[in-house]
Amino acid sequence: NHSSHFDYAKFYLERHVDVFIEKPICLSLSHLAALNELAQSTPAKIYSGYNRPFAPAIQQLIPTFSKEHGPFTFTASVIGHVLSSDHWYRNSTEGSRLISNLGHWIDLFSCFLLKKLEKPKTITLSIVRADKGKFSDNLQVSVLTDLGDLGVVTFSCRGEPFEGVSEVIVVQRGELISKIYDFRSCETW
Repeated sequence: NHSSHFDYAKFYLERHVDVFIEKPICLSLSHLAALNELAQSTPAKIYSGYNRPFAPAIQQLIPTFSKEHGPFTFTASVIGHVLSSDHWYRNSTEGSRLISNLGHWIDLFSCFLLKKLEKPKTITLSIVRADKGKFSDNLQVSVLTDLGDLGVVTFSCRGEPFEGVSEVIVVQRGELISKIYDFRSCETW
């Protein structure tokens, strides 16, 4: 569970063991401050992130992406699981579905953004929710930088996917177009 990330990281950092924390690193500013203090007082290294940037398709795409110039577009269409109202993601101490699921694709967009030589000065984020009510699982997150980089993640949970979470990711930059299907196949031009 997300609320356990801080406790595990703290336990091992206090013992000077390197730690990889899957995001979210923690769920409160006080825990973040405590981890920052620990980072200053231990020789152990702290890593954080999600697994998608390390997938073979992304690792093969990054060198070509980095050679291109100008802004890029990142689009992810994700079909997620239908979650009950008592699922642990919905517990207020665990963050939210945005942190638990959408964070994977926002992190992947950020991975590409950081591979560019030019770094943006401003980033504008917007969220459109299709559902009215307490849980809004059908939504779209868009990110726009002052350099024209555009990231859009559409997350839909309108029915249970047969084979689990399904995703199609498209990355475009310069002459590069790449489509990744559930990290099972990739087409790149």
